[in-house]
Amino acid sequence: MSFLLSFCTALVVLMCGFCILIYMEQRAATRSANRKQDQLNRIEERFHEMVEMQEKLQRRIDQLSTDVLHREIYQNANDRHRMAINDAKAGRSIADLMARNGLSSDEAALIIALHGDDNRDSLNKPANANLGKMSPVDLR
Repeated sequence: MSFLLSFCTALVVLMCGFCILIYMEQRAATRSANRKQDQLNRIEERFHEMVEMQEKLQRRIDQLSTDVLHREIYQNANDRHRMAINDAKAGRSIADLMARNGLSSDEAALIIALHGDDNRDSLNKPANANLGKMSPVDLR
C-alpha cells in the first residue's frame, strides 16, 4: 500500500512539474506575442505617419504643379516666337520647335522655312547661281 501511495505521490509531483513547465512556456509565448504586438502597433503608427506625410507631399506637389501651369513661361507670344526663331537658326527640327516653344506644327514649319539653316544657305547664294547649271532647254 505504501508503494501505491508513493507511486501516486510521484505521479502527482510529475504532473505538477509538467504543468509548471507548460505554464512557463505559455508565459514565455504570451510575452513574445505581446512584444510582437507592440512592434506591430509601432509599425502601424509609423505607417500612418508615412501615409500622412505622403498625402502632404502629394498636396504640395499638386499645388506646385498648379502654380507652374498657371505661371506664364513667356512674357508674351513674341518672346515665344523669338526663341523659336533662334532654335530654327540653330538647326532644330519642327518637332523640337513644337516641344520647346509650344508652337503648332504649322507655326514651327513656317519659322523653319523662314529662318532655318537651309533657308540661310539659299539666301546667301546669288539669284543667278543656278543659271550656269541649266540646259538651253531650261532657259526658254
